[in-house]
Amino acid sequence: MPRSLLALTLIATLILPAVAPALNPANQGLIHATITWPDGSQQEGFLRWDREEATWDDLFHTGYRENPWRDFIDMEALRKERREQFYAENGLLKRLLYALDEDDQPDGTWRMLEIRFGDIDFIEINDGEDDYLTTVDGGRHQIGGYANDSGSDLWFYEKGKEPLQIEWNDLQRIDFQAAPDDHEPFARRLYGTVVSTVGEFTGPIMWDKSECLSSDLLDGENDEGDISLPMGEIRSIAKEDGRSVRIETTDGRRFIMWGSNDVDAGNRGVWILTPDTGWVLVPWNRFRQATFTTAPDSGTPRADFANARPLRGTVHLEDGTTAAGRLVYDMDEGFAWDIFNGETGDLDHNIPFTLITRIERTGDETCRVHLRGGRALDLGDNQDTGQQHGGVLVFAADGGSARHIPWSDIRELTLNRP
Repeated sequence: MPRSLLALTLIATLILPAVAPALNPANQGLIHATITWPDGSQQEGFLRWDREEATWDDLFHTGYRENPWRDFIDMEALRKERREQFYAENGLLKRLLYALDEDDQPDGTWRMLEIRFGDIDFIEINDGEDDYLTTVDGGRHQIGGYANDSGSDLWFYEKGKEPLQIEWNDLQRIDFQAAPDDHEPFARRLYGTVVSTVGEFTGPIMWDKSECLSSDLLDGENDEGDISLPMGEIRSIAKEDGRSVRIETTDGRRFIMWGSNDVDAGNRGVWILTPDTGWVLVPWNRFRQATFTTAPDSGTPRADFANARPLRGTVHLEDGTTAAGRLVYDMDEGFAWDIFNGETGDLDHNIPFTLITRIERTGDETCRVHLRGGRALDLGDNQDTGQQHGGVLVFAADGGSARHIPWSDIRELTLNRP
């Protein structure tokens, strides 16, 4: 090779960026981890939470053992606001009983922890009593109670081996990471369009709050007896009445199913993940039909969960003043990975704060949430929307002190883009 050509080749090698290895879209959305046993040995594979959550987009539910923001809360202001709200909604007798029992009431600072699996770095397990969850931003939180996700049995899919069911307390630690490209997925994610009485939603689907993969089974009865039908073989499910559904399979069969909570009024609802509003739950009374199609991929890859920065923005008060800085909403949501909860038109919404630009207080227990895609949702029936709301903490620039602003003093708050 001539010296000039050799020199050009070396220069190109130094200045051109390395080409990143292609990711396998069929497996990058699935939860993958290294599990550590009490003896220190480790195994690597896909994880699923008790035949429910299986992807990075899914939500892990638990409780905080202690509210990490409690020391910054003006407890007297919080008690005063709740007392005034109770008095406004109740008569004299209930007010007297409330006053006599107020000192024994819970302080209202307990909060649940709700987070996407993709925002978790690792979980440390110690017999369920001293468990810790560390988020991708390095925050370490003691967890337990409220929901079975911390304490749930796990299904572990190691490459080349049969699935293994593991009890939570049999493990010492779970470290989350992206799956290697050559690790074939154990199932496909369910995807399609759900039609309800209040609109249509397209995206990944979790049926009856549990079935979210092609290998999951829809249980019930038909004219031939008991049936367990793999979700991956279903083209559509349409409500026949409150107690049964019409099934069409991918090979063209059509029949009625009944006889289990998968297909009757015992159904807990259908979750759909939408790009502009997050998870939306369609309850059974609003559900009409689900049509399943091929998902474009297995979901958001692990590498995309990078918005772990603290919430920042401006609080606009009713008296016309403002307070700006780092924010903690309702005594617990202080990061972009936190989830806003609310209900509208019988639909439950779980919205990552990364999708929210502005929150308007429209009443003591309601608010309007403005989203980055341009939509606005009028939400209620939750602490985040004002029901027993804990107010907003605004931290000074030095981060050492915080101002606690009661919900009733807030007109709106605007959030900076993470």
